[in-house]
Amino acid sequence: MNKLLSYCGAGFFLLAVGCGGAETKTFVANEAIVPANEEDAAEDYNNDGVKDGDDNALPTLATQLATISQGAIDLEVLLNTAIADGTILLGADVTSKFGKDDDKSELIAYLADTADGLAPKFDGTDTLVPQQEFVFNEVVLNAAGSMQTGRSDFVFALPLDPANPSQLSLKNSILKGTVNAEAGTIAGGTLTGTVDAFEFAKTIGEVGTLVDGLIATEASEYNLGGAPVACTVDGDCTNVGATGGVCTGTAGFCVAADSAINQVLAFADGDGDGTLEVDFDEANNVFIQNELALLFDLDANGVPNGLVGNLFKLDLDANGNVDAMGLGIQFSAVGATR
Repeated sequence: MNKLLSYCGAGFFLLAVGCGGAETKTFVANEAIVPANEEDAAEDYNNDGVKDGDDNALPTLATQLATISQGAIDLEVLLNTAIADGTILLGADVTSKFGKDDDKSELIAYLADTADGLAPKFDGTDTLVPQQEFVFNEVVLNAAGSMQTGRSDFVFALPLDPANPSQLSLKNSILKGTVNAEAGTIAGGTLTGTVDAFEFAKTIGEVGTLVDGLIATEASEYNLGGAPVACTVDGDCTNVGATGGVCTGTAGFCVAADSAINQVLAFADGDGDGTLEVDFDEANNVFIQNELALLFDLDANGVPNGLVGNLFKLDLDANGNVDAMGLGIQFSAVGATR
């Protein structure tokens, strides 16, 4: 039995046995889905009476990342790969009088590791070790299992660098889903929230890192699976691997002339060195160097622009600047322990 204590009325109770017949069930997300339509996982954050792309930019963001990478960045695939190998594990403890209407339910969500350090099995036997916990208030769960939380701070993991996913601080986060306590599942789950422009700017460097990794992969394929061949000019790429080779830059690698990555570099690599440099000064919230400015940049007032920057449609602090973006993702979850 879990021996963590939680406050309940006039005293404490064990998490495994809640207040007045309430129980605590632990879940872990086993699948993430980028919504096909913005309204499928959106909250009306701008209070215009409509749930649309202004409230959930994730579907368009996924498309933009795929476009800038010539199809190499598939956000849904990256997310589910990170979930499957345990790099991103989202756990939740739901305390409620399951099977009854309960407007005093509780939910604690967290990023977690597995206790054994191995990839999760998602078969109900995974033991989670929480790393960061977030308490959601105003949790309502009805007799049919439909659940909705109030707004809270949370995180959204963006695995552009699979080995070290960025954690975006989400504001106004809401969790929804249908909880089946007996089966140990959450179906039709949604996580929504908002992220500000300065927070998102921290992730742009990872896009450059990912593209740089794709360059090395493309270079290896060009050399028929061998080690990438360094080059400084196109002439260095004659008689290497396949035909039609070009050099990605003054300190680059040989790749096929018609490769997708070469097309990306053609319009993004401003200094022509074969890599995409992004340097964001978090202390002062400015880009020192940004070769992905066509994707995302900030003006002098901190207002984002670029293909992704234009998805920031929310002025949540009423300062006259649209400097926040709504995000919403769908998920499913299965039982676990902690």
